[in-house]
Amino acid sequence: MKVTMQYTIDLNEVPLRLNDMMQDCTTHLETITKLATVIDALNPDKFITHIDFIRKKLFEVDTQLSECGELMQGYKNALNPDELASPAEGTAQYPSMPNVDLEALQGLQKQLEGMQKEAEETTDDSQGG
Repeated sequence: MKVTMQYTIDLNEVPLRLNDMMQDCTTHLETITKLATVIDALNPDKFITHIDFIRKKLFEVDTQLSECGELMQGYKNALNPDELASPAEGTAQYPSMPNVDLEALQGLQKQLEGMQKEAEETTDDSQGG
C-alpha cells in the first residue's frame, strides 16, 4: 500500500530539503552501483534477487527525483508567481507522486543495508582485505 505524506515548511527551507533529498538519491545510487559491480552471474538465484532489488531501488530513486523536480517547480512558482500564469515553453512536467508503502520501504531499506554490507565484504575479499 502506498501513502502520500505532506507537511509544511518555510519557503526558504525548500532548497535545503531538496539538497537532502538529492543526497539521499546519491547515496542510494552509490549503493546500487556497488552492488551491481559485484553481482555474480554464476549464482542464478542471487543474480535474479539482486537484479530485482536493484530495479526496485532505481524506481524509488526515480520517484524521489520526480518529487524533487515537482517541489523545485513549486518553489520556483512561489518565488515568481507571475510566471505561473504562463509557464515557459519546454518546462518539465512531472508525473504525480505515487503513494509510498512505508512498511515495504523499511523492508527494502533493511534489504539494501544487508546487500550493501555483503557487497562491501565481497569487495574487501576480492581486494585481499
